Amino acid sequence: MFKVREVHYDITNMCNAACPQCVRTNPKTGRAYDYISKTELSVDDFRITSPSWFLKQLEYIYFCGNYGDPIVAKDLLSILEYVWEQNPKLSVKVHSNCSVRDKIWWKKFAELTHNKKFTLIASVDGASQSTQELYRVNTNFERIMQNLKTFISYNGKVEWRYIIFKHNEHEVSTAEQLSKDIGCINFRSYSSNRQFIDGRFAYTFNGETRYLEQPSMNTDKKFNDRKMIPFEDLTSVSAKIDCIAIKTRSIFIDFEGNVMPCCHYGIRLYTNRRNTRDVNGDDAVQQTINNFGNDKFNALELGLETALSNCGEFLDRLGPYWDDGAPLVCKMICGKK
Repeated sequence: MFKVREVHYDITNMCNAACPQCVRTNPKTGRAYDYISKTELSVDDFRITSPSWFLKQLEYIYFCGNYGDPIVAKDLLSILEYVWEQNPKLSVKVHSNCSVRDKIWWKKFAELTHNKKFTLIASVDGASQSTQELYRVNTNFERIMQNLKTFISYNGKVEWRYIIFKHNEHEVSTAEQLSKDIGCINFRSYSSNRQFIDGRFAYTFNGETRYLEQPSMNTDKKFNDRKMIPFEDLTSVSAKIDCIAIKTRSIFIDFEGNVMPCCHYGIRLYTNRRNTRDVNGDDAVQQTINNFGNDKFNALELGLETALSNCGEFLDRLGPYWDDGAPLVCKMICGKK
């Protein structure tokens, strides 16, 4: 296994939102899938999955939201304190919809991250409640703005990220100006690349069928340069797979303590352990995990060193599949046409 330099953590599978294209949301019901049981890493669990020697070798940490929003996690602030106690130079980013917690919590959050290499990535996809709630279901735009203003007023650093759909592309410029007005350090907008069929994605909201549609615009060159293969083209195009996890020496650790090469395999391990079919219907993914053993990645049960070693061996076993442009998730994320 390579010497890890960055980790993507999904410390909880709980979230206040019900975004239609999120892997935790069943688009047919608008609610979390039944197989998702509420789970999160406590600060004590985190110390086991990420001991001092490991954190000291890292350069970057990302608290992302595969299944949950990290700000919902009870011990997030304690985990951040522990991380910087072990490695004060670590660069950390937390991704959130920013629609939970009170003013006191946001003040503490800002004070903890002040004078650290830290950025809050705020996932906000509108400049009004009526637009925001169409994708970020169950979030409140006014509350988000209050939370971000509180965080920034206590020297917190925020980057606003905006996923562009047809329904919200008219508010991109308004949101960008608003991000400047409240003091965000950056604004980025980019289009969704998740499972559109003929340009649309169907989902249910309060018993009503709705559709997300792809936008006619894309405004951020950085995200434009990252050309993922569209979902509908996966089986028809050829691609060479150049694994980003290997290039960046990164791994993913989830709320159960499982160590995987990336968040995309983290999703598939979680569904595999619950006998649920892969989100893309990709049998090659399930085959690789089943052949290796879905119980060999857990740092809480096996210790981090063993889990890391097994993760490295698992990566090695993916090589023959990559030569044939499989599994589909590798092709979509790391494939080059």
